[in-house]
Amino acid sequence: MAKPAKHIHDLLDALELPPGTAAQLDWVTGSMRINKTVAQWRHFHHNKASDIELIVTLNHEIHHFVQLSMFSYLFRFVQLTNAIIAGLVDTHYNDLSKLPDALGANERLFRDSVWDLTWRDDGRLSVVDIVESLTYFVQQNSLKSWPEEEYRQHLADVVVPDVYKLGYTRFVGRAGSANYKLFPITCGLSLCSMDPRACFDEMTGAIGEGKINYRSTMPDMVAYCRSVDPGFVGFSWEWQKTLGEAANMLHPVYGPLLRILEGDQVSATKYLFSPATELDDRYFQLALAGGTILNPTADTTAAGFREWQVETAHWGNLSAEAKRKRGLKLLYMTGAARKYIGAIGQPPAGVVKHA
Repeated sequence: MAKPAKHIHDLLDALELPPGTAAQLDWVTGSMRINKTVAQWRHFHHNKASDIELIVTLNHEIHHFVQLSMFSYLFRFVQLTNAIIAGLVDTHYNDLSKLPDALGANERLFRDSVWDLTWRDDGRLSVVDIVESLTYFVQQNSLKSWPEEEYRQHLADVVVPDVYKLGYTRFVGRAGSANYKLFPITCGLSLCSMDPRACFDEMTGAIGEGKINYRSTMPDMVAYCRSVDPGFVGFSWEWQKTLGEAANMLHPVYGPLLRILEGDQVSATKYLFSPATELDDRYFQLALAGGTILNPTADTTAAGFREWQVETAHWGNLSAEAKRKRGLKLLYMTGAARKYIGAIGQPPAGVVKHA
């Protein structure tokens, strides 16, 4: 990409990943940040066995991509935050030094949405706990099929943040270890509620009492959620239909997969029950098509700036100029998402719940 002007130097610096982080999905934009240069990324594609850490990380992040497309609570979050940040970037595109520190009329809505995603009340999980515990469970079971006792021991032994463990630990404590294979569908349906924490507890309690079991079908489980949870709105495509004319305003990156899943609900159901074995290449290609941001080729240019790289191979037959403009917008949007939110899982400084 072209050298960034001086006034967006700090904005683009927010794209930096820590040395030990192989990749990360930016939830708001849907862009994939890869801790590789263009040359390293292309080498990886020709020899994937050369970087097992990156394979595992991409597997983890692409499951997030599917979740953000499929589950209404998450899709609503990214739809809302993307629209707010896109509005700011479009308004100040020619002088991003004028991006405000606060979000004006959208500040309360934006902050409450971030707060609700990350807040833990007494004895309950945060929404991020549900998301990350699910994704870690899927990631690990993609590598091998873990017997329940071994997986629980693995969580006790492995050095990973608690956010990857809390959801599973709570599930087993309430639903019973014999029902552990129902963990993914419980998390998925909980995230189809506008109150995922309460829905998760309702479902785990119902499983523990035998109201939901391995013989339950998807319609059975959905019907149960609707009967006990006033916040249950269904999958993303179902929630979208409640928006009237606004239903056609889909997230530019997650929207295409939402439409695929809506039209192929057999695949969606299989994925929900067994995500560790049902992640196919369509999801991988769509996730990368959202935009892949790679490391600068050098630390600085002669002018003292770093030139961030955007992989454009997945953008089809667009002209070079169209790809350049799209790449710059992606960099600006991702940098702005970090400016206002930071990495998902850590609320921005000063986030409080409004009374």
